[in-house]
Amino acid sequence: LDYAGCVLNNWERIDPRRPLVPSNLRLLRRFTGLVDEEWFFKTHIVIEAEGSHVVSSLETISSAVQDSDERTLLEELRTLEQNLWR
Repeated sequence: LDYAGCVLNNWERIDPRRPLVPSNLRLLRRFTGLVDEEWFFKTHIVIEAEGSHVVSSLETISSAVQDSDERTLLEELRTLEQNLWR
């Protein structure tokens, strides 16, 4: 069993309209059945979700550098900084 199986592909939102926070997540499968396990995995789910914004910015930055697009590069560097401080 890998990380993707026990964390990334093992949850759902309780209320789809609410944000991705631990109290709004439910694990689909628990292995030990302990509350500590559930909160441990929920924390990782939220961290991964927040990190997706950084990855998206890095992809845009890479394209801007390849295209010599200074305007987009500067805008996305600002966005990256904001995403890192979320």
